[in-house]
Amino acid sequence: MLRQAGLFAAWTPEQLLARVPGIEDRQTIGFQPLLGGLAPEEGWKSMKLLEQTLPELKARIAALD
Repeated sequence: MLRQAGLFAAWTPEQLLARVPGIEDRQTIGFQPLLGGLAPEEGWKSMKLLEQTLPELKARIAALD
């Protein structure tokens, strides 16, 4: 429901990386691994995905700045 309302975006690592050029404030990309109602185990999965994606995310941001 949050995604349909436009209040929350759930992206795969590939989708996040593809959207980097269009993100206005690339220094403050938000991340909510413990969104209300989400099981903590799912939040940890999200954290691990972000951890794996961070080197490429940082490289893409640096290339644009």
